[in-house]
Amino acid sequence: MVLIIFFLLAISGIYNDVDIENALTSGTLFGNTVASAIIILLSLMIIAILFFVGAWSQAALIMKLIHPEVGVKKSYQLAWPRMPAIFGASILAGLAIIGGMTLFFIPGIIVAVWIFFTVPVCLLEDRRGFAALLRSKQIVEGYWWDIVARAIGLWAVLAGIGIVINLVTFGLGAFLLNLFFTPFATIFVMLLYYNLHEIKSKELESESTKGKNIFLGFVILSGILIFFMLLAPLFAIL
Repeated sequence: MVLIIFFLLAISGIYNDVDIENALTSGTLFGNTVASAIIILLSLMIIAILFFVGAWSQAALIMKLIHPEVGVKKSYQLAWPRMPAIFGASILAGLAIIGGMTLFFIPGIIVAVWIFFTVPVCLLEDRRGFAALLRSKQIVEGYWWDIVARAIGLWAVLAGIGIVINLVTFGLGAFLLNLFFTPFATIFVMLLYYNLHEIKSKELESESTKGKNIFLGFVILSGILIFFMLLAPLFAIL
């Protein structure tokens, strides 16, 4: 999601240094537009691939935690059938966060915690799309601040470890922290998921559609934002 946000910020200002009037006169505007469109498409493809591989790796790690007897390759194979659901729900979650961030960031932070358990829900409860987001929100309800506090605590511990390693290894701390952060974060999410499932077992027996309109609204808002950013070059020409 960080990659996507930086990408949107980048393309929104891609023509800031282009003199539209001179470009029209010299005939280079079309070439600039085509080149920029190609760069945007390639960037989107790279982001999608990286995002998919990251989500698949996280899902495979979860399968490994559930089935410790299987190997790494088998973990990826077990996770593969659920990847369309995970990828689709993750895209919706990312769009909802971006939409929330446009409203002075705070709604985006709230949504980011709501969708905290999207991947485990898709993988273990066979849910997809908005149903996965709503289920994650249902699990989080009543424990929003507890989850935030624990997440900040985990980040502080890992950051502290990274600083120490950075001092000892002369600059390799950031790389090692990134290498081990995902497994620790995934284990952390799974422990919280199972703990809250046990605490809220009776409440989670029923489905909840509370908040669907909020998710839908943020996704639509994000879609509109992305649409206008992608069409910024055409608006600049006109």
